[in-house]
Amino acid sequence: MAVSDAQIDAVIRTGRGGLTQRKWYGVVGAAALVVGWMVGPFGATTSQARVGVFLTAATVAALILLGIGKIARHAYRKLVANRLRLMAFARDNQLVYVEEMKKPPYPGVIFQTGSQRRIYDQFLGESNGEFEIGNYEYTIQQGKSSSTYRYGYIRIALERHVAHMLLDGRANNTTVFNASFSNLPITMARDQTLALEGDFNDHFTLYAPKEYERDAYYIFTPDLMALLIDQAGKFDVEVIDDQLFVYGKEFNFYDATTWQRIMAIIMTIGAKTISQTDYYADERIGNRALDEVADGGRRLRRGVPWSVVAVAIFGLIMAGAQLLVHMTARP
Repeated sequence: MAVSDAQIDAVIRTGRGGLTQRKWYGVVGAAALVVGWMVGPFGATTSQARVGVFLTAATVAALILLGIGKIARHAYRKLVANRLRLMAFARDNQLVYVEEMKKPPYPGVIFQTGSQRRIYDQFLGESNGEFEIGNYEYTIQQGKSSSTYRYGYIRIALERHVAHMLLDGRANNTTVFNASFSNLPITMARDQTLALEGDFNDHFTLYAPKEYERDAYYIFTPDLMALLIDQAGKFDVEVIDDQLFVYGKEFNFYDATTWQRIMAIIMTIGAKTISQTDYYADERIGNRALDEVADGGRRLRRGVPWSVVAVAIFGLIMAGAQLLVHMTARP
């Protein structure tokens, strides 16, 4: 959808999310005067010379700031235009667009680590049930440096609370020296791995709580597994509490193919998972009307991250090397 300059200007005039053009000119003028006042006395022995230096420094500062402002203004106008396109797309498709949600309260694995957690470009809708689509990012602080990680996600509401289960897709994992490492930020204990029939294990690693193997077989039937392979082979899938999450790379919401893939997942995997879980009941509770899961099935147990293991192995190797050098250096 095309966005007119008049629509962009109407948003910018409100001053939301940035400086208006008039305010920016005021900032440039004030900054130029400050720079001129600070630089004016240097290299000038007379009042006339100081005025000349002041005017030159102020002019140069103003030109530089105006150039920066032009670049920033262009970037801001592009951002506003993109937001308007997404809002229009949401209206045309009976969706609700939310620009940002900070610290989302979701229980999924990607939402449980890091800082500066936020959802951006979020779409809410209903189609045989509540669903949500969006992009999510969080930051990991590593000493003085930091890394930001981004995911695209789909959240679909289920009609019942179910045991916590995670399908770690193999196609999006990182491979190092023929060893596969999950792209998810949280590692699960390996003794919760459950094998399923057919070639499903070639595409996903399934984690289910101990003693919930039968529950997993109840939910992940061959027809649902076939849909997962066909529609979500490059994604990770999680059921937790009364929600289904699908995780992938950051979504490009300006791409029609991306939307086709998202809606196919919602209409196939989402609908089938709702169907498979709408009569689910944890037999350990003993009362289906409570719609609860016993403590042992509510959350998967976490394992030791592979990065921690790698650091520990490296530390042992270095310690062994130092010991060997020390021993060989003895007379």
